[in-house]
This record gives sequence, C-alpha cells and structure tokens, in this order.
Amino acid sequence: MMRQLLARVFASISVVFGAVTLLFLILNWLPGDPATLIAGQDASAEMIERVRTQIGLGRPIGEQYRDYIASLLRGDLGTSYVTREPVLDRISSQFPATLSLTLGASLVAVVVGVGLGVVSARYHGRWLDQLIQSAALALVSVPAFWLGILSILVFSVWLGWLPVLDDGTFWPSVLPVGCLGVFVSVPLLRLVRDGLIGTLSEPFVMTLRAKGLGERRLFFVHALRNALIPAVSLLSVLIGDLLAGAVIIETLFARQGVGRLAVEAIGSKDLPMVQGAILFASTGYVLVNLLVDVAIVAIDPRTRARARGA
Repeated sequence: MMRQLLARVFASISVVFGAVTLLFLILNWLPGDPATLIAGQDASAEMIERVRTQIGLGRPIGEQYRDYIASLLRGDLGTSYVTREPVLDRISSQFPATLSLTLGASLVAVVVGVGLGVVSARYHGRWLDQLIQSAALALVSVPAFWLGILSILVFSVWLGWLPVLDDGTFWPSVLPVGCLGVFVSVPLLRLVRDGLIGTLSEPFVMTLRAKGLGERRLFFVHALRNALIPAVSLLSVLIGDLLAGAVIIETLFARQGVGRLAVEAIGSKDLPMVQGAILFASTGYVLVNLLVDVAIVAIDPRTRARARGA
C-alpha cells in the first residue's frame, strides 16, 4: 500500500514538472514581445531593449528555464511584468475566491449529480427518468458561458431574484456557484444512474433479493455503494472541468479569482503571472487526483486487497 502511494506521488510530481516545462516553452515561443507591451507602443528601441534586459528576456532560453526551475524550487514564482508585484502574493490574494467558487460548485455538482442520478435510476424507464435525462442532455449541449448568460438574464434581469454584482452578502455567489456546479454535475448524474442500473442486475443483488432483503436497503446500501466507486473516480476528471469553468465564470460574473487573473495576464502577455496561475491549476488538479486515488482505496475493499497483494 505504501509503495503504491509513493509511486503515485512520484508520478504526480512528474506530471507537474512536465506541465511546467511545456508551459514555459509554449509561452516563450508565442508571438509578441512583453517588453514592448510594458514599455508602450511609442517607446524607443533603446527603451524596449532596456526593459527586455530588466525582465531577463535577453538571455538564452536555456538560462531562463534553468533560473525559472531554480526559483520554483525556492518557492519563488517570479515578479509580474505589469504590476511588479510578486506572483505568489497576487495568486495568494485571489486563491480564496477561486477556492470558495470551486468548493461550492463541487458541493452542488455532487448533490445534484448523485441525487438526480439516484432518482433517475430508482424510476428507471418512467416519465421522471425521461425528464431528468432530457434535462441532462440539454445541459450537456450548452456551453458554460451561455448557461451563465442565460441564468443572469432569467434570475437577475427578468425575475430580479439574485444580484450579480458583489454587495458583501452571500447572494451574489449563488448564480456563479450554481451555474458551474450544475454544468459539471451532468457526467456524474449519468454515471451514477447507469452504475445503479447495472449493479441492480448483478448476481449478488439477485441473491440478496432472493434471501428477502428489502428493496430500499438493497438499493441504497448495497447497490449505491458499488455505483459510487466509479463516481468517485470521475471526480478527479471533473476537477479539470471545474477549473476550466472557473475561468469562464469568474470572467463572466466579474468575480475575483485565479481564473480571471490568468485571463488578464494572458491579454497583457504577463508571462510570470500566466505561469504562476497555470502552475496553481495543474498542481491543484494533480493533488485532487492523488486524493481521489487514496479515497478509492479506502472505499473499495477490492482495491485494498490488490494493493496488499502488490
């Protein structure tokens, strides 16, 4: 078990290192000159060259990469080209907003996805199941930004139920959290539904039913537990959807957060800020995948047995 966990930790570190390297190369090969953006379009060639030297872009790419990795190992993400503010400080100030958005959306996704998946499987083939599946198909066909615009139009503009702009209360967070959570919940809903329907036809379920076990206990205790194992695995994939959706939602709802910070940094070609934001997202994604692997081992006895056998 411990050897398997250490192997996963090493693989996670390798993935983050590969993402950092690939991102560094892509950003440095993109067209455009950050020094020109910082100095201004009307700046002289001498001024632009002076700025390029100050931010370290005049050196060979190999030296820049070596110094960047060395800085990362010291916990230094660099300094913003635009604000001259340490990247780590800027991301740290925006992290709580993104964390609250993703945690709230994750809770909504789990409640909606698992809840409606259970209801849909419970009433398999009936009108309620068909209604839930039709709604899920409609949601999965809609882009996240369009769903956000539609929710603003309906709940804020037409009905006036929920505010959009931050007024220091809880209510402005309902729309962005709800939109992101509902959008991500659809794959979870389908997986729970199909898993429950498949589990209910397994031989062990038929045996328990023949022994007289009640349908409610059979459904919610034995079948649901087996159906949730692949759902937990799916959560590691949905984290990527949450992080990608957070960029859209934070920009659309004009919320503070790391996603919106990354969009603004890309527009100004602020390479250290973009690298820091993507490093934050990739590290979070890999860490959640690692935690999900540990959770699956804890939930599924068969996985623990295989780990001991290895």
